[in-house]
Amino acid sequence: MKRLLSLLFLSVYALAAYAAAGGEYVFNRIDAQTNLSHSAVLSIYQDRQGLMWFGTYDGLNCYDGKNMSVFRSDSPASTGLTNNVIMTVCQADDNCIWCATDYTLNKFSQETFTTETYDLGGEYTVHSNSNGDTFLIRRDSLYYYNKASKEFLPVDPDLS
Repeated sequence: MKRLLSLLFLSVYALAAYAAAGGEYVFNRIDAQTNLSHSAVLSIYQDRQGLMWFGTYDGLNCYDGKNMSVFRSDSPASTGLTNNVIMTVCQADDNCIWCATDYTLNKFSQETFTTETYDLGGEYTVHSNSNGDTFLIRRDSLYYYNKASKEFLPVDPDLS
């Protein structure tokens, strides 16, 4: 807790020093008035194009700096999202976003607004690196997303 408070204080101090030296920051408030689908934001991600993605209790939100687009599982033009509770958002390959819900992982295409769904069951964490390599982490196992076969394959811990 002390470490977190120290980091917060240091960040605020650095911002104040930068602003005093003539730097500028632009902050926009994003809330229900800017069409954010829910006030409870579970994850935030900025993609390679600079778009801000928000996983909320009521859908996936994309903010381009001016407009908010909301994608839900139950919208009239269904995107294929399996659930409106978006726990995690991160970059996938080829202009896609990984959207993790309770028990499924959705690979959401930013171009076609369609989804590939992976029914994973249980608790997991998803992580992608800057090369678009995606890993799924469970309590006692690690999986790698194979782009060619479009499936998660277990990583053998005995390989070195």
